[in-house]
Amino acid sequence: MNEILIYRGKFGHGIAGEPLVRKAAESWAADNGSGSELVEKIVKTPIVRINGRPEFQDLPFDFSISHSIDVWAILFSEERCGLDLQFFREQGGRLSQIADRFFPEQQRKFAKSSRADFFRVWTLREAMGKYTGKGVLDDLPDLIPEKDMEAELEGEWVELREIDLSLIRESDPELYECMRKTGASMTACLKKGTGPIKVRTLK
Repeated sequence: MNEILIYRGKFGHGIAGEPLVRKAAESWAADNGSGSELVEKIVKTPIVRINGRPEFQDLPFDFSISHSIDVWAILFSEERCGLDLQFFREQGGRLSQIADRFFPEQQRKFAKSSRADFFRVWTLREAMGKYTGKGVLDDLPDLIPEKDMEAELEGEWVELREIDLSLIRESDPELYECMRKTGASMTACLKKGTGPIKVRTLK
């Protein structure tokens, strides 16, 4: 099952962030009906970096982490995945400069339409870059953001999905209202055909 868990509060980075990753993984495994055996393995298994991507060593699932301001999100999937979340922060004229420097032609034009469109392009590219492990500045497909997209990455087809953040409104109305007022974009990159994505908050 593909699932995004969203957390608001204090969180660490790198090794300091591993307890929250494990907590989320245990919650995902329980929600996924994976049983106590996988949960026990999550507690004991080291998190390693392989080709630039963190993962639980030798466990049969993948995850991708993103954060913006005080909101942290993680996507779990039984296949390789990538996730990015960005609040629409004020950057003055820097957004246009970033688009000129790093985005290919179609994305550059689209990103200059509005602040929201810039961050839609950014999260799209970041999700693909996390999927490959090569980052947002890699030579990535020049896609225009839509609700559902497909692309070829490293010889395999992937699906790119803009996440509807209203899906968290019922479980955390305060967080949803914060994201709605500030503006936020979240995009997931998944191997084609891996099914729908569930979204919920992590307490």
